[in-house]
Amino acid sequence: RPPAEEINGKLITVDGDDVTVNYELGAKMSLEIAIENNCHEAILKSKSPMCGCGQVYDGSFQGKLIEGDGVFARLA
Repeated sequence: RPPAEEINGKLITVDGDDVTVNYELGAKMSLEIAIENNCHEAILKSKSPMCGCGQVYDGSFQGKLIEGDGVFARLA
């Protein structure tokens, strides 16, 4: 998949496609599966627009970081 970063509250790919709904649905489904299976810990990918915790890419696709969390990390 092409890289995506959060820009003005939307997740946009490097190609300009809005994938916000896809990420939100994936995060909700993942959290439901974790809860159903009594998961208490998860290994998340740092800086990711989905799993980043504490820092995520700034939306410029230049590798710059800002404070924030990914979609799944915000739910969990």
